[in-house]
Amino acid sequence: GRGHPLLARLRAAAAPAVPLLSAANFGARCGAAGAAGGERPFCVLLFVPRGGDGGWPSSAVGALAALRSLWRKSQHGGGSSLFSSGRVRLGWVDASRQEPFARHVLGHAGACGSAVRSRAKPCADSSLPSSIVALRLVEGEILRGRQSQPPVLRLARFPRPTAAEAELAAWVSELADADEGSSGGGTWRTAKQPAPPLRGAQPPGWPARAQAAFHSWGYLLVLLCLGAGGAAFLFGDELRQWYAKLSKAAAAGAARPSASSSSSSSSSSSPPPRQAEPADGGAERTGSSSASDGRASGGGNGNGSRAAPAGPPPGVPQLSEQTLEPILAGGSYVLLFVTNTGVAERSTVHSLAAHFDAELRGGERRGWSVALLDYSAESTRPGKPPLLAALLPRVRHSVACVLRKGCKLATFGGTAAPRPIDDWLASLRMGEGSWAG
Repeated sequence: GRGHPLLARLRAAAAPAVPLLSAANFGARCGAAGAAGGERPFCVLLFVPRGGDGGWPSSAVGALAALRSLWRKSQHGGGSSLFSSGRVRLGWVDASRQEPFARHVLGHAGACGSAVRSRAKPCADSSLPSSIVALRLVEGEILRGRQSQPPVLRLARFPRPTAAEAELAAWVSELADADEGSSGGGTWRTAKQPAPPLRGAQPPGWPARAQAAFHSWGYLLVLLCLGAGGAAFLFGDELRQWYAKLSKAAAAGAARPSASSSSSSSSSSSPPPRQAEPADGGAERTGSSSASDGRASGGGNGNGSRAAPAGPPPGVPQLSEQTLEPILAGGSYVLLFVTNTGVAERSTVHSLAAHFDAELRGGERRGWSVALLDYSAESTRPGKPPLLAALLPRVRHSVACVLRKGCKLATFGGTAAPRPIDDWLASLRMGEGSWAG
């Protein structure tokens, strides 16, 4: 069976005499597990600073051979009983792999010269030496089933990096006979800070790294993906509509500069048509018509050198008492351009009305129409309809406004140019503008 003495001896013989110390066997090698009652076990560790090629220093090779020889003699009854009884356990530490632990232990054991006596961290800046250190793990006090303090390390260092087998045996026996904290031959030192945790014998593989990443931050990414999927499932239609509105607004903004530049270039390149005048009295009629136009627009300079302003664009109706009902019946939204308010010149307002009339006729904006309103003429006209009388004071300082279904009004207060007015209309269509009753 499993408890047969022969099998136990075979397992003990197969186990390494001086195993590699790691986080998995640190408690079993240096703790109180497996010791007889009343005994205080400790471990003797060989710290090996391995080079870049994984090689061992010659002093560490000799020390390892001496430790193995002590352990083999104890198993055959020819050496000290401290090793065979489990009072003293052996092991070696890869100081390169376990660098934080090695610097802590060697520094407090005095293996780095005077660094341990200075206020700086021991062995912080020096290279790690090959050394033999005895380590005793003293558990903290247990209160109410919990450990109130972390384990304390008692340390003792062999004075040389390598030694003969007899010197090592005498040193180990001296440490076993000495009390903790005594100032005799086998002096134990107490590490004031807890030791850093040991690493595994091998670096963790990708499954362990993936699990650690999931527990540290990966679960947040999973929750974010689940939340995004749930939002897309619940609000998919609203998100698609919102994205379609943004795409249309971006496309309209990209098309605006080209349309305005083409209209301005065509208007500047083609001069206005000249009408033939009769031979007799033509100059007089031209002067009288120019004077009357200058008085109506308020922009005449009195010297007769300024050309007569052009009339309203063809196809754009003039809002008045007679045309009010047909214009309101022509569409749910009426884009009114107001002239003779002092905000912009009449020619500028006429060009804006022509531009947006052509744009609304050729686009997909159904239910929209364009009209002109002469503020100066309609404000002085008696017997105005109530709607027109209420509309005039509200458009006094605006170059454009939108009348919705004859009962709601939105006024434009920006620059008299195609692009700002187009942006304002886009905001009204997306519900971002304000309407007044």
